[in-house]
Amino acid sequence: EGGGCECGVGLVPNGFGVNIRFGVRVVTSNDVGAVGNGGSVNTLAERWNCTAWNIVPTPSFNSNATNEVLVGIVALSSDSVWTAGQYIVPLEGSAQHTLTENWDGSNWNFVPSPDRNHSNNRLHGITVTANGTLWSVGTLGVFGKPERTLIQRKTP
Repeated sequence: EGGGCECGVGLVPNGFGVNIRFGVRVVTSNDVGAVGNGGSVNTLAERWNCTAWNIVPTPSFNSNATNEVLVGIVALSSDSVWTAGQYIVPLEGSAQHTLTENWDGSNWNFVPSPDRNHSNNRLHGITVTANGTLWSVGTLGVFGKPERTLIQRKTP
């Protein structure tokens, strides 16, 4: 593991009101991150530094986006972290869009990901293979019809 940090419970900040965490990633005992939703308004990213949880700003990629949530997270290293989730743009109707972001060691960056138009596109998890290929899974559905499996791949 490395880092020499003792395990323990840290108070998690509530920067947006009611925060919900869905995913966690660990690189070392003093480099832990969590993602989720900040008060049903924004995405939420936090980082544990061995003493406290700190909110890390996520990008504003669309000023009309709502219900932004990050669900899955995976770390290739401390400066290469990927997360997946979904968001809604009410001006386009109520269909959800896939959401992917990348931490480059300094900032979270929005990374466009494919969607099917007029459908609910949700990503629930993300992982990485030994060669660096990213896989995300979720659901795809059209209102009033059964949902289907959605799988996306990004090669290095």
